[in-house]
Amino acid sequence: MDFSSREIATAIIFASVMLLGLALSRDRGVLLKSLIDVARAFAPWKVWTVVLGYFVYLVCVVTLASEVGAWSYDLLKDTVVTGFFVGLPILFNIANFKNGYHVIRHVIKLVLGISALLAVYLNLAPFPLWGELILQTVLLTLGGLSVVAKLKPETASVGKMSQILSGLIGIGLLFHVTLRIILDFSEIDWNLSLRTFALSIWLPMSLTLFIYSFAFISACESALIRAERHNANKNLPALVKLAFVLGVSGRLGYVVAFTNHHRQLLAGDSSFREATRTMSEFRNWMRSNT
Repeated sequence: MDFSSREIATAIIFASVMLLGLALSRDRGVLLKSLIDVARAFAPWKVWTVVLGYFVYLVCVVTLASEVGAWSYDLLKDTVVTGFFVGLPILFNIANFKNGYHVIRHVIKLVLGISALLAVYLNLAPFPLWGELILQTVLLTLGGLSVVAKLKPETASVGKMSQILSGLIGIGLLFHVTLRIILDFSEIDWNLSLRTFALSIWLPMSLTLFIYSFAFISACESALIRAERHNANKNLPALVKLAFVLGVSGRLGYVVAFTNHHRQLLAGDSSFREATRTMSEFRNWMRSNT
């Protein structure tokens, strides 16, 4: 796997910031404890099961793509980057999705938004490593200033100036990349560049099936737990849970919209037939209110 100077510079800066934070922190114990707490958040078996399932699904998608000629080993690095830094963040934000449309819209916006397309374009002509280190350090500093300066009215002008400078640097980068493409057009591996760009689109889109499935399962679990609260926190009968899952017809929007009234009804059901009747009433209510 060959990493570009931009990717190497990003890794160096990230590691440097982390080490610098540890070295300069007045209370390293608190910082280390925070890192340990983050690690513990991933410790429960449910989290590891989901993450493992995600990567198994990712491998299956890549294997299938390889069989049809859409993937090759030279895309491994970009596959790993996409899997970790695009797919996983979406997976861990499933609580924000209200229905399947929101899932697909979020992924499309992520991979085909202006920022994503600009990133792909700018990556066609990275600077040498030393240039990337300077560039990214400056942009990181300006970004930090922009955020911090906005917190106080007296420093708001500093934040605006930081944004203006960042914008000017961005415009300069666009001119630089365009010039390099014109001058070095024949030297650019356009085949690899186009396949990498295609990967950045089809791989996240192919992950939506797993992400939607996990979002659906997670939402069902939450809805059933809320229903049990209306039943003195007693577990609902397995057949009642089955009737609920079948009753929402695989639609995330139905699960999210499951009302407190219907949760109370479901909590009082003791058989599959009763729960099926409750779910039928809920679906009728959904149809009349959408």
